[in-house]
Amino acid sequence: MKKFDLIKTIQLIIFTVFAIICIALVLFNKDLYHAIANNPTMKLICGLLWFCFGLVFVSIFIDFNLISSYKKDYHELDHAVHTDHISGLANRKSIDEFIEKHRNECFPCVTLTPTNIQEINNSFGRAAGDDAIREFSNILMMSSVGLCSFVGRNDGMNFLAFFEKTASKDDIDKFLTNVEGRIASHNIINPQKAVSYKYGTAYNEGENAKTITDMIKISAQRVQKED
Repeated sequence: MKKFDLIKTIQLIIFTVFAIICIALVLFNKDLYHAIANNPTMKLICGLLWFCFGLVFVSIFIDFNLISSYKKDYHELDHAVHTDHISGLANRKSIDEFIEKHRNECFPCVTLTPTNIQEINNSFGRAAGDDAIREFSNILMMSSVGLCSFVGRNDGMNFLAFFEKTASKDDIDKFLTNVEGRIASHNIINPQKAVSYKYGTAYNEGENAKTITDMIKISAQRVQKED
């Protein structure tokens, strides 16, 4: 797309410069101007040339509009493919791509799981449960600003937050404190639809974790120990 944009831009510049030169030659050369004005054949040829110039300009602008439309459609499709439609976070496909990209690296990881979505579904309906998931997801996203490198919904009620390899334990603690505070505020405002959750962390696990998948496994296991 970028290469095509560049080509079309160069074309537009060339044709614009060429058109300006032609106009200048005709307007500032009186002999040429009168020769064209007094010769029907020359007038016809010049008219056809300007008509062709016009078509070229129109076609280039149409191409720009089509490219813009294609880019918009591509971004919308890419967003739909890589975003969970309920939470608005990165979906399982995005997480898998992130893991594959960093499969031999070791990122600090937090697994978080809201624990009472089913109860909200049963009491208030599926729409209320989806709203609770969205609220939980928004809290994770807001809590992650400046701390997490990636936040996504892995599967079902499992959410993952990855930190830079250079992140400190304080960064993880700050993220968890942010989540706790925002969840508490949400639950005060919506006591009937309060969200509860649990989490597990994996950080600096030494020989027990050499890859990102090891870190995910450890953090998930620690979530289960909360039961």
